[in-house]
Parts: sequence; structure tokens; C-alpha cells
Amino acid sequence: MDQFERQFENLDVQSQFVEGAMNNQASLSTPEEDVNMLLQQVCHAYMMLLLHEAAFVESLARRAAC
Repeated sequence: MDQFERQFENLDVQSQFVEGAMNNQASLSTPEEDVNMLLQQVCHAYMMLLLHEAAFVESLARRAAC
């Protein structure tokens, strides 16, 4: 049983190492310009959503005031 536990722990450490290496490689191979463009697109979409929700809340407030 001890041998199984050691092997399992070793496998866990090895898989964490491989996962970390793969994540680092992915972050290094993505051009910074592409990342910045995606962030801008997400921010723009989020702002549009907020503006839409604010307009909806404002229209509800106007209806409630009548």
C-alpha cells in the first residue's frame, strides 16, 4: 500500500509539472497583441451589456413613477 501511495504522489507531481509547462508554453506562444485585442473586445461587450441593463432599469423606474 505504501508503494501505491508513493507512486500516486509521484504521478500527481509529474502531472502538475507537465500541466505547468504546457500552460507556460501556451502563454508564451500567444502574441501579446492578440491578448490585448481580446481583452478590448470583452470590455466592449461588457460595457454594452451594462449600458443595456442601465437603460432597462431606467425604463422600469419611469414606469413605476407613473
